[in-house]
Amino acid sequence: MEPITTTKAQPRPPAKGRQADRWAAIIAALTAALAIIGSVIFFAGFVANDSYFGAVVSAFAFTVLLGAFAVGPPLIIARIAWRAYQKGATQSQAVWSFVLAAPWLALSIMLMLYTPLPVWVSGLAVLASLVLTLWALVTFILER
Repeated sequence: MEPITTTKAQPRPPAKGRQADRWAAIIAALTAALAIIGSVIFFAGFVANDSYFGAVVSAFAFTVLLGAFAVGPPLIIARIAWRAYQKGATQSQAVWSFVLAAPWLALSIMLMLYTPLPVWVSGLAVLASLVLTLWALVTFILER
């Protein structure tokens, strides 16, 4: 009989990115989660005011499509930032993050100025998009 031996697990290689990359991923993921919650609340407002099935389906489609603009960019940025943290950032990752975050910054400022949303809701969107835009710019500069 042979003794039972345990195999040693391979040690995980250390992350090659910066802590800022990790924090950018966390902030972007939390922002996407908040956008999903906001979309659900937005849809619930439609459902509370209209009982006609066609109007509810239309509101659902509108909410999903509008929510895609609020959820998509932070999810993509979170993925890019996490990969930058694990494997090290590249210039192309910084450019794509900036391309996704900069319009989101402008839209969140317009959200703050021109919509009846509470200031803290739109303020969180402005703050998150500003932090992610600055992270993308700093990453681009550091990876030159």
